Amino acid sequence: MDRRGSMPESSHAPADAALDAAIASLADAPPAFDAPVSRHTLSNGLEVFVLEDHRAPVVGHALWYRAGSLDESSGVTGIAHVLEHMMFNGTTRYGPGEYDQQMRALGAYANALTWTDYTAYTVEAPASRLADVMALEAERMTDLRITDAEFEREIRVVMEERRQSSDDDPAGLLYESLYASAFHASPQRWPIIGWMSDLESMRAEDARHWYENWYRPDNALLVVAGDVAPQAVFALAQRCFGGIAPAAPAVSAAPARRRAQHEPAQRGTRRIATRALVPAPQLALGFKVPRLSDPRADDDVYALAVLAELLDWGRVLETALVRRRRLADETWATYDYLAREPGLFIVGAVCAAEVTPTRVERGLRAAIATIARDGVTPGALQRVRTQLLSSRLYRSDSVFEQADELGRMAMLGLADDVRIIDARLAAVTPWQVQDVAARYFSDETMTVAVLLPSESTEDADEGQEDNEEEEEDEDGNDATAAERPPRHDDAPAGDAAARARPGRRDAR
Repeated sequence: MDRRGSMPESSHAPADAALDAAIASLADAPPAFDAPVSRHTLSNGLEVFVLEDHRAPVVGHALWYRAGSLDESSGVTGIAHVLEHMMFNGTTRYGPGEYDQQMRALGAYANALTWTDYTAYTVEAPASRLADVMALEAERMTDLRITDAEFEREIRVVMEERRQSSDDDPAGLLYESLYASAFHASPQRWPIIGWMSDLESMRAEDARHWYENWYRPDNALLVVAGDVAPQAVFALAQRCFGGIAPAAPAVSAAPARRRAQHEPAQRGTRRIATRALVPAPQLALGFKVPRLSDPRADDDVYALAVLAELLDWGRVLETALVRRRRLADETWATYDYLAREPGLFIVGAVCAAEVTPTRVERGLRAAIATIARDGVTPGALQRVRTQLLSSRLYRSDSVFEQADELGRMAMLGLADDVRIIDARLAAVTPWQVQDVAARYFSDETMTVAVLLPSESTEDADEGQEDNEEEEEDEDGNDATAAERPPRHDDAPAGDAAARARPGRRDAR
């Protein structure tokens, strides 16, 4: 193997054959969850996706706006999330709190989330009440009332939420410091929930401007899933949303999504240490990696996704650092390749008693280095690839999970690529995993964030040094073997990515 990243010519054949077989298999036997999807675009630019699933008389309604934290500017970080809060605080027709009352009266449940790439508003309801739900959502798109009084009340709620999810939460602190250090130019450096100083200085006018600029049909996407007929949904969407102009009177055209500021190439390891009320040190190592841009060509992205699952769900890190070496009490790995901008491949751990972060950092890197050196067993790789695909099958039990996945993929322009993504994941080879493990985890692109107990002394390894070669060998035995039964108490594969960025708001 060429460590410079060039695959020997003879290595192309197995990978191509595996991909062809995976695509053929998926084409010949469509998965049970592969429900019909229909789409239509209204004259004002609103895209409507309908996913039919007639197993139960329920419907999922999700309105997605192409406006997330990446579209914010320094000084008003968190405004996307603040506006999400304000969407539940009254329209011209309904006062504060009445939206939720209306939803409860319909037997529906409404929620929302803000992410780097989008803001989404979801409703679960009886299929017979879809027209009422859609009318309420259309009203919020055009007639939201943001009064100074309601804003001042809600911004205090958001600041308290920030205290709970970031300031007083170890995971929030750890990842906030990691991203702030790893990115110097890109808006990925600020948290989705915003910096506290920005929230303290934010005013109602900021929220009104965000709403007027981004919340409009030509910047939105509607997903309706469940016991519905596509043509009936399209007609209903036309009735509820069709009369909404694509541009506000003061704006001549739909806003262009902000292109995140170009991130300069990282040229060496970055480190940040933060103290907090934690019983033991925690650390996270972030490495710059690509996002999925071309579903048919981005080989490295798929290999990295499988590597993350191997390290996390496949328990390679846990076995190496927790079970054998007793260096850590907990380990994890995350990589969210479905994103608008390139992000981080993260491995992390909670240090065991009397073990310093430096030793744990070496252990984490040794586990990856062992895979780069020795590869992985076909059995271990096959279990992880199967888990990645079966997790999608399990999520198909919920019409709302299907709608959520369709909406997210459509937001990224990948709605037509689900099948090819599944096939590419299924076709990842041991060589590809070994190759990306060798090429992407260098000092040049690494950022290390450490969370230290407030009362701890200076991190030192005196008297605790291990022979690094011996440590790599012991970890390597586990990484290459990885022949153990799957556990049943894990979150579905892929959900680990949600842990990578504190600030997502899944419940109100």
